[in-house]
Amino acid sequence: MKKILVLACIVLLPIGLIAQQGNGKREGYAKRMEQIKAEQVAFLTQEMDLTEKEAQGFWPAFNDFNKKKDTLIEARRSAFGKMKNCTELSEKELTNLANLHMELKMKEVLLEKEYHAKFMKVLPAGKVLKLYKAEHKFRSHLIKKYRNGHGNGQGNGNRN
Repeated sequence: MKKILVLACIVLLPIGLIAQQGNGKREGYAKRMEQIKAEQVAFLTQEMDLTEKEAQGFWPAFNDFNKKKDTLIEARRSAFGKMKNCTELSEKELTNLANLHMELKMKEVLLEKEYHAKFMKVLPAGKVLKLYKAEHKFRSHLIKKYRNGHGNGQGNGNRN
């Protein structure tokens, strides 16, 4: 189990190195995302109980998936940023933004479908299902953590 955790950390180390630099707010966001990704790796490693061989096939695919998904999410976030000025945009611009939003969501679903097939090639079906369950469980954990103020420097850091 320790080998798998070490392998997962080594595979995910580059995520921290490629975080974009920007103003203080952007850097803080990038740092929080790095912390969340590291926590996610530990969480998934524990929940999925991967063998060393499974981990070697899974983590590179999972990291690639997350990198591509993050790109789509950032594009959607950028489009939402433009929507703040809705009153200043023409109907055509609003239509284009709405269509872009839907197109990006569809691309995200297609990406999930593509990587589902890749995960099925490197993991048994039961572990792929464990992945999906663990991802849901992790999101719930994060929501609870941030609601309790533990994700933004407040609170005592205890997990509930």
